[in-house]
Parts: sequence; C-alpha cells; structure tokens
Amino acid sequence: MLPHEKMYLDMQPLFNNCRPEDAMAVLENIIESYPDFAQAHHDLGYLYFTSGHKEKSLILYERAAMLQSENMAFQKTLADFYYVEQNRVEDALQIYVNILEQNPEHIETLLIAGHLCVALHKFEDAKGYYNRVLEIEPGNRDAKGNLDQLENMPPGSSDSKTPEEMYDQIKPILGGSKVHEAINALERLLETYPDFALAHNDLGVLYYRGGESEKALTHYEKAAQLQPENITFKKNLADFYCVVQGRIEDALKIYVDVLGAQPEDIETLLVTGHICASLEKIEDARVFYNRVLEIEPWNLDARESLDKLDDPATDSSNCATPEEMYRELKPLMEGENLQDAVDALEKLLDNFSDYALAHNDLGVLYYRIGNKDKALYHYESAARLQPDNIVFKKNIADFYFVEQSRTEDALKIYVDVLTDYPEDVETLLITGNICVMLHKFEDAKVFFSRVLEIEPWNADARETLDKLNGLREAV
Repeated sequence: MLPHEKMYLDMQPLFNNCRPEDAMAVLENIIESYPDFAQAHHDLGYLYFTSGHKEKSLILYERAAMLQSENMAFQKTLADFYYVEQNRVEDALQIYVNILEQNPEHIETLLIAGHLCVALHKFEDAKGYYNRVLEIEPGNRDAKGNLDQLENMPPGSSDSKTPEEMYDQIKPILGGSKVHEAINALERLLETYPDFALAHNDLGVLYYRGGESEKALTHYEKAAQLQPENITFKKNLADFYCVVQGRIEDALKIYVDVLGAQPEDIETLLVTGHICASLEKIEDARVFYNRVLEIEPWNLDARESLDKLDDPATDSSNCATPEEMYRELKPLMEGENLQDAVDALEKLLDNFSDYALAHNDLGVLYYRIGNKDKALYHYESAARLQPDNIVFKKNIADFYFVEQSRTEDALKIYVDVLTDYPEDVETLLITGNICVMLHKFEDAKVFFSRVLEIEPWNADARETLDKLNGLREAV
C-alpha cells in the first residue's frame, strides 16, 4: 500500500465520527504531499461543499475528475455540481455522455441523460436514452413514464409553447414552500426563453429568499434591463441596492425614475424621502414627505419624518435606522480587519439590541476569530429574534452539531427547517446523516429517499441509502 493510501485509510474514522474539520486538515496535508492523489481532492471537495465553500469544492471536484478521468464517481460528482449548482446543463450532459461511453448500461446515468435532454428540448435524444433503459430493465417505471409522456406529446406542442404558457404552468408552485422546485422550473424556462423578464425577476426573489444574494442580483438586474419600464422590476432592484448592498445613490436614481412614471406612488415617495434624509439632503426629503401628505394627509410616517426634519434639536444620528447603520458598516465585514467589523456591529447593537441580522453576523465573525462562546450567544439571539429565518436557524443548528455535539438539538432545528422548506436538499442530507449517527436508520432512509425524489442523480444520497439497505440485508 502506498503511503498516501495508508494516510487516507487512517483518516476514515474522522469521517465516521463526524469531525469534518479534522478530516479537512488531514486531506490538505495529503494533497500538499501528494498533489495528484485524486481521491483526496474529491473528498476535500465534498467537505468544502457541505461547509458552504462551493467555489473551492468546484476546483477540487474538477481536479479529481481531471486526475482520474476514468473514475465514474468523480465524473458524476462534477456533472451533478455543474447541473445543480451552476445550471451548466450542456456541460453536465457532456460528462454523462462520456460516462456512458465507459459504462453504456449504467441505468442511473442513462436516466439522468434522458432528463437533461428533456430540459434542453432534445426530445429525440431523450427517447433514445429512455428506450435504452427499457432494453436493460423492461420494468423501469421512471423510463416508461417519461417515454410515454414524450410519445404522447402532440407534434410540436412543447416547441410551440410560449414563455407565458410555460410560466402559467409554474405559477402554482411559486408562492409555496417548494422553493427548490420553483427555481429549477424557472431556470428551465430561461433555458428556452433567456429574455423572459418575469422569470428573471421571480428567480431574483427566490434566490434572495434562499440567501443567494449574488444570483438574486444577477436576475434582478437582468429583469430590469429587459423591461426597463416595469415598475415592479425597477423597485425590486432599487430595494436590493439599498437594503442589501448599501448602494444608496444607485437606489435613489431608480426610485426617482419610478416616480417619474408614477408620481403618486406613496411607498416610493416615502423610501425616497428616507434616503434623502439619510444623505442629509434635507430639502429634497422635505419635498417627498410633503408630496405624500398632499396625497394622504393622514399618513403618520410622512408626518413624523417631516416633524423630525423641522425640529432643529433633532440629532440626525439618533434618527438612523438599524438598516442604515448596517449598510454603513457592511464594507468592514468584507475587509480583512475582523475586529473593526465586530466593534461596529457591537455598536449597532448598543442602539438596536433586537436587530437579528447584526447578531447573526457577529456570530459568524466571532466564530472566525475563535470566540465560540460569543458566537453561540449571537447565533442563538438571531434565531430567537427571527425564528422564521432559515439562514439563522441553519447556522445555529450547524453550530450545535459541529461544535457542541448537541445532535438532538440540531436535529430538531433541521426538522423544523424542513417543515418550511421540505425540498432543501442540503438539510435533508444533514438530517439523514444525523439519523444514521443516532442509529435511526429507518428515519434516515426517509430523508435520503426524499433527496432522490428531488434529485435522482444525487450520488451522496444514493450511496448512503444503498449502504443502509445493505445493513438490513446483512442482518
């Protein structure tokens, strides 16, 4: 046995005992000494992925697939990442086709290739893959059902669907809890109609709800670019600039533009007045508040804001909202001096002790600098103040599980998350793994099976479920 293979085998108990940080350190050491050991790259990629570092995981997955191009597991992991995480459907399909050249009777890969061809509207190719499955397994329900749908599709019916017709089919799931399903459906729509602005806007909303701000911004901007006259799209983008990115001047320009088209939009008049006040453009703010009162003389928000402007004794610093303070300090959190960011967030909480986002970010920062007691306090405060926020809930559950081995407490939170987001694959996988640790094998099977219903190609769920079924057969 080669030295790096022995190191790899010695590392396996770390995985089994759920000590990912130790396993990552060992894998990093192995790669440093043996940079061409593909298995270490692959497994480290998985650990980075489960820790939320998806860019690093992609680099490692690609490296593993390059080093061992004949390894089907490595190739499938990379293809899954391209498809699920990056929506690179064509790239994923090419890898699956390469896999089938090595193993032309691999049922799971044939099915996935068929599904991807359907997503790309390559229906004849899809039929070929499904028929091949049925030649190998005549009783395969998945292939049979999909093939029947393709065969019974009226000639040209799918190709003749307008984006509006496709969107109408998606609408019933947009407002529900199946966020992952809704995102996938909208992404598929955009594969066919990349300039359908409404789908971009809705994807922006869904990605923002899921905590993926960069993707949300991309789609908000695309929607506003495609339909610059759409007031909703413009306001969504302005809100994102203002609240999430602190790009106040950019947001203000859009709000003023909105008012050019809808001069009596009360909400926009108020927001614009608040921004002007925060920028100390007092006379401009006064104009917007007075305009609100001309339209709605009873509007208390405008009246109180105007009174503050008219009261010379009012200290503008006391009028700052937590959102305004948070926007001002956000660049500190993106810099290298973590202590400055911590100090600024603590100052914010001195004024607004119930601002949940500051507590959550303090939890992250304190964890990064090694103060885990304070990290725990702020994670718990954030989750208590905003119990419906999925990011805050998952952060505290992760801390309980990884740092404190409070497995039962973490499990309760993950299950609660799944009540609101039943198709959150990451949480389903974590919950399944915890059930395995607790020897709740039947419960674990339920979670892994649910993952495969959502993502039939998910290798982690498939492999773990196979192991669990193997345990039962061994007994």
